[in-house]
Amino acid sequence: MHLIFTPLLPSWIFIRSREGRNDGLVPFRSQQWNEELIAADGRRKAVERREFPLPADHLNQVGWWDPQEALDPSMLFQSFLKQARDYERKIKNVYLEVARTL
Repeated sequence: MHLIFTPLLPSWIFIRSREGRNDGLVPFRSQQWNEELIAADGRRKAVERREFPLPADHLNQVGWWDPQEALDPSMLFQSFLKQARDYERKIKNVYLEVARTL
């Protein structure tokens, strides 16, 4: 619960009571990768299953985050803005890599 963006706590509690593990927007089970993509014409393509390399949720997908997510205590002397830009770059790179492999 400590990683949930504070405004999403009410929805996190609601979803948890009905579906279990979640990120405050959707249940964990709906966040799983599909093993293959199926085109409208029936063509199929396998999708490599990956673990997300850093803690992230659906808000991170659109470049939003709780400032606490972007701050790394070991980087005390780096500015908040630099840490936030670095965090955003890491998130974007994950999705760029996924898009490159489709």
